[in-house]
Amino acid sequence: MGLFSKCMFSEVEGVVLFNGTPVEGVKVVKSYRWGNTKETREYQSVTDSDGRFRFDASFSNSFTFSIFPHEPVLIQYIVFNYNNKEYLGWRHYKGDYSESGETGVSPIKLKCDLSWEEEEYEIPGNHKTYIGICRITKDI
Repeated sequence: MGLFSKCMFSEVEGVVLFNGTPVEGVKVVKSYRWGNTKETREYQSVTDSDGRFRFDASFSNSFTFSIFPHEPVLIQYIVFNYNNKEYLGWRHYKGDYSESGETGVSPIKLKCDLSWEEEEYEIPGNHKTYIGICRITKDI
């Protein structure tokens, strides 16, 4: 990470289930859109035999946005593709550049069940919300 590096999306660990059973082979796409610059990035993974996935934290650099005051506008997504169906796991508006800025801890740990309906959840301890089928958990 350089002097002008900003955290766009913290590290994420998760498990994908269907009715409580781990699902192998789910395509997982983590992406963000940095509204201040129109920058978008996408990262892909596939769940293992235990239904687990993980992504490293994502960073970007901007000299301009490092020296001039502004309000960060980051839209984050985690989407699951399984059996020709797309599931929204996580949609969150991140308003800062800190690592762990989403939940206050890093990595973000998610339990995601493809049988759950999308809902809006409050992130414990900071009153921010996210939408999706995933739930923040302490253990995976």
